[in-house]
Amino acid sequence: MEFPKFLRFQDRLEVLSLVGNKIYGQIPAWMLNTSVETLEVIRFQENFLTGFEQHPDIIPRDNLIILHLSHNMIKGPLPIPPLSTHSYRVAYNGLTGELPPLICRL
Repeated sequence: MEFPKFLRFQDRLEVLSLVGNKIYGQIPAWMLNTSVETLEVIRFQENFLTGFEQHPDIIPRDNLIILHLSHNMIKGPLPIPPLSTHSYRVAYNGLTGELPPLICRL
């Protein structure tokens, strides 16, 4: 299963939970532009996500409070959440590399 395409055109979402939906592949680049000003909770855990189509240095969200990406197959460097994040979970993935200094600012 892919990311639901109707999400591409949402601009007022506050909570997006796609937990355990058997979504495969990368998080599409357009997902980083969905509901940028309103989205506070992203829960994508327990899928088969492998990473980001365009890996951002910092996930571009000013109001994000919760970002849960655990129990996927995300490879590569650690995606850095924005400073507004209070809960960040990325356990049980295939992340590699060192912890970036930016993570210490959270």
